[in-house]
Amino acid sequence: MATPTKKQKFIFIDAEGSKVEGIIFNNDIPRMSSILQVYKKYNISNAEVKPI
Repeated sequence: MATPTKKQKFIFIDAEGSKVEGIIFNNDIPRMSSILQVYKKYNISNAEVKPI
């Protein structure tokens, strides 16, 4: 039986109201959850974009 995939969803909104959603999976969750904080500003680059 396969190990279930864990995932966490983030929604990023800029000052103009443009929205981008991101999902992190499995072992990336603890690392990214400790970095990303509500109401902070981030530059995100080199992200992999896939249809869901």
